[in-house]
Amino acid sequence: MLKKNSDELMHLHYLAIAPEFRGQGLGRELAGFALTMARECGADIFLEAEADSAAMTLYSSLGFSADNQFHIYSLVPLSVPPAGSKKNIELIPLEDTKGMLMRAKEWLLGYQATVLAYNPQAGKTLSFRVCRPTSGSAVIIHCNPGNSSNEVLQQALPHLACHVNNPCGSYLVLSGIDRTQIDSPWLRDRADYVTMSKKHGVE
Repeated sequence: MLKKNSDELMHLHYLAIAPEFRGQGLGRELAGFALTMARECGADIFLEAEADSAAMTLYSSLGFSADNQFHIYSLVPLSVPPAGSKKNIELIPLEDTKGMLMRAKEWLLGYQATVLAYNPQAGKTLSFRVCRPTSGSAVIIHCNPGNSSNEVLQQALPHLACHVNNPCGSYLVLSGIDRTQIDSPWLRDRADYVTMSKKHGVE
């Protein structure tokens, strides 16, 4: 699917080839069609791909360059709130968000987004953008840790797991910094992805 985010930017996602039809150049043909569409619209184009994958190799050969790396973890579900003092550990709903990405998610999958803030101590906040499905799919949680330490993130994880407990699962997307593997009982099955882009007119 090719989504026009604005007059200057398009997003290529959900491009997949069934296993029995791979190796025939269909992925290159489809991606080339998307590039043609973006070029005709005068728009830059971006996408996400798994790091060090065949897809990343394909897009690199078509002129895409890797911009940012991000990591996706499965969040271990938690049915009982974490024990201990809550004085310095809480997730506070801040506001509903209706950004470009969220509008796309709502349109595609029926997601609604809320921002939760974790405040371990005065003046130090870590925010999570929680995309909740209206039915039948996983919760997707976006977080840009920035300069926050892994320790601060880990303190928030059991509360986050409890807050967004979902029968279809929950995924935590960490972006904004190249991080080492986070060792936590609340996270599993890490996958590494990159954001790739191609500027209009650049071959």
